[in-house]
Order: sequence, then structure tokens, then C-alpha cells
Amino acid sequence: PGGAVRWRLRAGGKIFSSPALGADGTLYFGCQDDQLYAVQPDGKLRWTYRTGADNDAAPAIGEDGTIFFGSDTGRLYALRPDGSLLWSADLGGYVRAPIAIGRDGTVIAGSYGPRPKLFGLDAATGRERFAFALEPTDSREVGIHSGAIVDSRGAIYFGAQDDYVYCLNPNGSLRWVHPTGDDVDSTPTLGPDGTLYIGSDDHRLYAIR
Repeated sequence: PGGAVRWRLRAGGKIFSSPALGADGTLYFGCQDDQLYAVQPDGKLRWTYRTGADNDAAPAIGEDGTIFFGSDTGRLYALRPDGSLLWSADLGGYVRAPIAIGRDGTVIAGSYGPRPKLFGLDAATGRERFAFALEPTDSREVGIHSGAIVDSRGAIYFGAQDDYVYCLNPNGSLRWVHPTGDDVDSTPTLGPDGTLYIGSDDHRLYAIR
């Protein structure tokens, strides 16, 4: 809290993933050395899990401690707290957006092209509960980079690189869509009155009722 460095851990590559914090203080983050890291509160390495490609998506942690994260392998992974694999699911494109968890425990993850989608997966099995498809693209570098957030009613909000902001019902069906002038890569946030705030590459910040 005083600003002095408590510890440092050197990873094997660039770290674009924000860390997730477990109930026991363990930090989890992905790295471009193809690994997910689990780090103890004192900064000592607990374990790593190798995927075979960059891991840029910020992880999310379920109520039972399961760690969910995405990778440029095109898969979403679910790991037990000891670092062993529970399941992985093929989402058909890079998974770089932060992972979210719905009110009912559904794991929510966006994918890149050529057929970008926002997926809702069963946390225990990885079975697909819904898949909301965006327009297909010719590029594997275009899709959903914005992390989804979920409100108290279970509605899901996210942006996409097709220049739109989306709101889905808990079952993955479309509630509304709002246009912007360019890619929407930022993760939205909600105000206490329900206003949705999200930034776009058109240099604007949007406040949506």
C-alpha cells in the first residue's frame, strides 16, 4: 500500500492478460509464452499450464475455484485449482476478450473470426448453452475483443469490432444493438442507475440508457 515493490515475477513473454484473484489470494494470468501462471500471494510460482499459443484473455474464476481462460489456440480452458485440466472447448477463433461469468454460472467468452461469436458455456462440462453469431469476416484478426459484463437481471453487454455495442438476454438472444463509428474493443461498465458506459475507436465514450 505504501508504493514499495513487494515482489516481482519474471514470466517468459509479454503479459497482456489482466490477473484474476482467487479466494486464497492466488493470482492467475495468461502470457504470450503460451502458459497460464498461478502465483502465490508471496510472489512464488505455484504452477503453470501450457496451451500452445498466446494466452491474452483475462481469466475468470468460478465459485468453486475453477479457472476459465481463453487462448489463441481458439479454445476456452477450464482448470481445477491444482492446475489440472477440467475441460476445453473449441470456439473456432482466437479467444482474447476477458472471460465473464453469468448470474447462473454460465461462462461467457467471445471469439475472433472467421465466424466471430459470443458463447455461453456450461461451467461444469464446457457444453454450449448459446452462441450469438456476428457477421462472418475474412480475417482471423477481427471479432470480439471487448469483455462481456452481466447486470443484476442477467443481461449481457459487450462490444465488437463490427462497430456495434450489443445487449443479449441471459439465453443469448438479442435484446438491442447500438451503432458506433468504429471498432468497440473496450469492456463496458455499468453505473448505479443502469447506464452503460463504453468507449469506441471513433474517439467517443458512449453513455447508453
